[in-house]
Amino acid sequence: METAVTFTPSGYVESIGGVGGVVWQPEVYTIPTHRGTRIVVEDGVSTLNGYNVDCDVPAEIRNDHQAIAAFWAEQVKIWAATAAQDQAEMEAEARGELVVDGHTVKAPGFTSSEQFMGFVERAKTAQLRTSPGWNPGTVMVMNPKTDAQYAVTRTSCPCKGHHGHGRCYHRALVLWLHDVQGVKVCRIPTIGVDTAGVPMTVEPKPAAEAA
Repeated sequence: METAVTFTPSGYVESIGGVGGVVWQPEVYTIPTHRGTRIVVEDGVSTLNGYNVDCDVPAEIRNDHQAIAAFWAEQVKIWAATAAQDQAEMEAEARGELVVDGHTVKAPGFTSSEQFMGFVERAKTAQLRTSPGWNPGTVMVMNPKTDAQYAVTRTSCPCKGHHGHGRCYHRALVLWLHDVQGVKVCRIPTIGVDTAGVPMTVEPKPAAEAA
């Protein structure tokens, strides 16, 4: 997204109301923000809707008028992108969905992406494993330390935690693997994550080798 920066070159202009003849006007950059406010860089001074914001400008460019304007143009782009992402997340959560690493996750029972990822991290730490279930849409989740295993679907898990709260780290793992990591968990087993937190899959052998 490009920021519409307006540049007014320096020069003599008529004074306000025409009183006093002409005055010297230094070059001015005007940078609009997504909130309808604007940043004005004039004679090396930055203001946001009239309030001085020079303290936010990096010290090494405070004497460079053009660099200051470029800095604010980039900041405005970042603000707009962040606001758009926040809005998308709020709208998704209102639909019972979450936005995780740019991916939409249909995760009923989880109230925020932060909460969801907290459960995922617990599953990764426990090195939970998954394998395709016998029924369509079902994934078996196993804890290699306790041998406990649960038949998980997108909306359910028979574990005690899910029964009490409507969410658990078994289901969070399955949804994260499928919706965020793109692992086809209904067909491909997983055996935890590597040191970088990336899922480790067990790819099925070709038919000739399986025979």
